[in-house]
Amino acid sequence: MANSKIVFKYCALVIYLAVLSGCATVEQWLPQTEDVAEVPTAETSSTSPEPTVVNRFRSSARALSTQQKAWVGTLKSQLDSDDHAGISATLRIMADSLGAGQNEPSMLLVAMGDGAQRIGEQQDALAYWQRAVEINSDNYFAHDRLATHYRTTGDFDLAKTHYGQALSAWPGFTNAYRNRGILFDLYMGDKAAALNDYVRYKQLLEQDGQPTKEVDRWIREMQRAIEQNA
Repeated sequence: MANSKIVFKYCALVIYLAVLSGCATVEQWLPQTEDVAEVPTAETSSTSPEPTVVNRFRSSARALSTQQKAWVGTLKSQLDSDDHAGISATLRIMADSLGAGQNEPSMLLVAMGDGAQRIGEQQDALAYWQRAVEINSDNYFAHDRLATHYRTTGDFDLAKTHYGQALSAWPGFTNAYRNRGILFDLYMGDKAAALNDYVRYKQLLEQDGQPTKEVDRWIREMQRAIEQNA
């Protein structure tokens, strides 16, 4: 009788997840919409077109299935409400769906890593993000998460490598410039490198019409630090 109740609850949760598929967006785990980005240069003539860079992950990312979108949508709702019990239940179902190969979309693994991190399962989160980049080495979301993890554990060179891989896949990835700038600034003491990343971060924010007050302060701090050490 106990086993029958467990099976019933499991099936009920699956149905619940499917129903919620249209109730939450999954933009948190989808590639950014920009296909190309303009790259400002210090010396660009008014008659020469500015170079463009391609979002490699956007062209290679495997789409989520309808069921996977349902799971991810539910997981996002649970993350938004900080529902740890719900996150754990959803992750168990998602984990049971994973095959032995590498056929699942890499963004599904990123979402699962985010869920595992929220409930304190950091090693599981790390494993999901690592699997995501094994499936698709251009998944800049996963590289950014891995880099930030390694930054907090003191593996600064590894963090730098993953931030670099994220930006190689998508040089218009705003968060990676911000996060790598913090790595250079607060953890590695490379103020010049931090300044370069903060300036690029500011440029991308401006392109999106976002406020830059915070990064403006960071830039001034880097400039002062460089001048003092000159």
